[in-house]
Amino acid sequence: MGATKRGVITTNTTTTIKAIQAAPTSDAWENDYGNHNCLVLTNTHTSTDVSVIVFFEDAGANTYIIAKTSIPATTTLIIEKGLDFDNSIYSLKITTTGTGKPLHYTLE
Repeated sequence: MGATKRGVITTNTTTTIKAIQAAPTSDAWENDYGNHNCLVLTNTHTSTDVSVIVFFEDAGANTYIIAKTSIPATTTLIIEKGLDFDNSIYSLKITTTGTGKPLHYTLE
């Protein structure tokens, strides 16, 4: 399993949660790149929603959406499926819009 990564998003932006990493062997799966159990997104704003798009992106800027939703104030979204990916080809990103921030994330 990949290492846990945490962060806070405070502006409307696209944030790279896990960047593309070259695999040291021909098989990225042997190195646990992109092998995660869940992504936890928590809107800690007390009164406003935040809209999120969670997606994979390759080096050619092709995107593959995992989730597109609005997270209500003081609510947590947990994504537990679809997070096993070849990190030598794809990065994991989140785009946020709206005023409901900060948005805390944990990738486990």
